[in-house]
Amino acid sequence: MVRRALLVGAETFELVGVGEDVAVVEATLRGRGFTDIRTCQGDAATRDGIIAAYEKLIADTQDGDAVMVYYSGHGGYVHPLPGEAVEVARTNRQFIVPTDYGESKPGDFRGITAVELSVLLGRLTERTDNAVVVLDCCHSAMMSRDPGALLAKQVPDATMVDLQAHVRKQVEAGLAVDLAEPEGNKKAVRVAACGQDQFAYQQRQAGVTGAYGLLTEALVTALREAAGVRVSWARLIVRVRQLVQLNFAHQWPSAEGPSERVLFETRADDAVGSLPVVVVDDATARIDGAAVLGVQVGDEFAVVPGTVAEFDPADAVAEVRIERRTPTDASGPLTYLTRGGEVPAGARAYRTKATTPQVPVRVPAELADVVRASMFARVADPGEDAAMEVVVDEDGLLCLHDSIGPLHRPRRPGPEALRGLLDNIDRVARATVLLQIRDQDGWTFDAPVTLEWGRIANGVRHPAQVDGPTVHIGDAMYLEVRNTGDVDLYVSLVDVGLAYAVTPLTPFAPSGVRLPPQGRYPLGGTSVVQESPYATRDLGAATLEWPTGLDATAPRPETVLVLISTMPHDISALRQSSVKSVDRKQSPLTALLHHLCSGQTRDLRPPPRAAGQYCALAAEFMVVPQWR
Repeated sequence: MVRRALLVGAETFELVGVGEDVAVVEATLRGRGFTDIRTCQGDAATRDGIIAAYEKLIADTQDGDAVMVYYSGHGGYVHPLPGEAVEVARTNRQFIVPTDYGESKPGDFRGITAVELSVLLGRLTERTDNAVVVLDCCHSAMMSRDPGALLAKQVPDATMVDLQAHVRKQVEAGLAVDLAEPEGNKKAVRVAACGQDQFAYQQRQAGVTGAYGLLTEALVTALREAAGVRVSWARLIVRVRQLVQLNFAHQWPSAEGPSERVLFETRADDAVGSLPVVVVDDATARIDGAAVLGVQVGDEFAVVPGTVAEFDPADAVAEVRIERRTPTDASGPLTYLTRGGEVPAGARAYRTKATTPQVPVRVPAELADVVRASMFARVADPGEDAAMEVVVDEDGLLCLHDSIGPLHRPRRPGPEALRGLLDNIDRVARATVLLQIRDQDGWTFDAPVTLEWGRIANGVRHPAQVDGPTVHIGDAMYLEVRNTGDVDLYVSLVDVGLAYAVTPLTPFAPSGVRLPPQGRYPLGGTSVVQESPYATRDLGAATLEWPTGLDATAPRPETVLVLISTMPHDISALRQSSVKSVDRKQSPLTALLHHLCSGQTRDLRPPPRAAGQYCALAAEFMVVPQWR
């Protein structure tokens, strides 16, 4: 069995750092035992060059080989023009951008479409069941050459006419579209930098070596942290998201396909819910791969023999409370629960209580004590990525920055300024943790709902899925949630704003808007409608504003979280500065929100099904600080 990889880098349309991305991935894979690594970049990364390199990889792959295909570059997404016939499925409107894309002419589309990539992947998985595809791209990219300056860059638009004609031409030439499975290739794990309608981002600090792409840098970091630990892609992608969101909280990488597989293997992770534990000495236990596995200081674990198939507290032989954590491991004192004080070889640890992750912030040494007073933030370790940074200018004024830029006007140091600084740090950290709610453990489910949102211009709706996820100050926004299932659901909308303010958008229904089967709830409405509203006045449109004091030199992200539960849920914790203990009769979503907003520990054991289920969706968009 050989570990092979094809690394493609296409540096187009002012994109920078693609070569560095490819080099970092290559070095990481060599450390993972990959011996056959091919690169396709520069002048070779044309449409024909990329396809030829992929074809060669397919031809050389043998049964049982582990194969990874990686792409760094621009991605494109085709939006229909008014009156255009749309024959191409929405999932096939995407394409990657080779270096000769700018040479496209009518009848000679130089992008490589999603359907073509799917067919190539289908042919690859006919040779081996062990394949991984990583795409660090999107239909438009955000990037910067310097820290704190994210700029939107879009590839030249293609039309549905171009893409439809191209796909039709390829099918007539023999493209085996039957290999492009509608629900995705079931033999390949697919890691995507962002959602279909989202931006992916690039940023790199001046003078720091490494990857430019946020996904690439996060992926190689997580792979290094997981060295020597058997973890699944599903677990790894959670850590990748955390790392990405330290730089940009709104990008949402995902892993599709058989993500329960162990990294670069076909066998599934057979220890879901448990973690490997090593007894260092009679009094201390260690859990390896702490960062990837989400272990925090303050977490508590029950240790059970490895022969136990399903966790039962009665089987516990010891308990561990984590007191020390590094990117590679976590450890804490071991308390034995049985006579003789012995932990058998191969024992597993089940988390019984978890603490809210603390968000790293970079600060001057003299201000470290300010951050230590925060419940949601901590001082970043040397060299660690941080979600925010306290900057002291040449006049000694303080200002909190995120990855885009300053969040407020500089302030002169003093007791009031330091209290305000701590409040702002907590606001950013709390919002960052809240945005990760989609990764929280609990009694989650795939809610039978559809979510449509976009802007309104001249009384006409422009869905984000068609018009792109960028809006301007003064635009009227609409959002609509529809229950497509057959039972009542409860929906709450929460805005995470440009300056990290967290604002419930359904305050009239503190326990969630009851959404009956086929019911629709529009943003700004006070009731549910049974028929889809089309008039602007019925859409509950909200006009976007730019917060006073926020730097207005660059676009900023905003997110509307859609919280869905099968029973009423209380979101009042999002508006409170302090939270009392949680009533165990409350819904799992209510308990989770109290946990995220209080920073207190919580019981991770799943509640009974009767307690309800929940999930979180999101509408994410970039707000441009200028009027159209």
